Amino acid sequence: MSLQRQGWRRDTRAGGLALLFGLALLAFIAMAVLLVFGRPLVALDQWLSAAVRSVAVPWLDAITRPLTWIGSVKGMMALTALASGWYLIRRRRSEAVFLALTVGLGTLVGNLLKPLIGRARPDIEFARIPQPDPYSFPSGHALASFLFFGALVFLVMTAEEDMPLKTKTAICAVLIAIGLGVSISRVYLGVHYVGDIVGAWLLGSAVLAVGVAALLAATEGTPHD
Repeated sequence: MSLQRQGWRRDTRAGGLALLFGLALLAFIAMAVLLVFGRPLVALDQWLSAAVRSVAVPWLDAITRPLTWIGSVKGMMALTALASGWYLIRRRRSEAVFLALTVGLGTLVGNLLKPLIGRARPDIEFARIPQPDPYSFPSGHALASFLFFGALVFLVMTAEEDMPLKTKTAICAVLIAIGLGVSISRVYLGVHYVGDIVGAWLLGSAVLAVGVAALLAATEGTPHD
């Protein structure tokens, strides 16, 4: 048996991350094609998005507008800088780099794919806020928030500090709730379809798998203070 196969049997994380990356990327590509050329999925996507937009209550406006700002370029840059800085202060350079590069490069990939896929946003009549650009898939807000909060969830759950599991779970639940809120707010505010959000999550899963693999490789056998 080769040394490489022995290594994969000792640590199955590499294989699991590779599988996650491949499946998420294939699902993202399939969804992009179907949302451009597949009428049945487009019709379902439009119906689901209209259902989300129809839940129009004043208090949701007050919540979704701050949430959608969190997922903006300024919001994500600020939060990523703060979180990365916190890890640097604690001498966790690998975690800080992982967080910054995952969010930054992943968001860049999403922005480059948007004009290539060229899916138009919902009609302007549905928008409760100004539309930032003409392209819709994948949602940049949903992608950036998925990467940021997903990376934090991974770091919290794998932290070696003496923290009770209940505390870790509670922190992760809050992080996931905020990330979901950011994504759903984009549909509620009428600037994205549900499919744009799901596509962002699929692409985000692929990017996050690469980031986690790189972090594990960088920290393998490295002692923490």
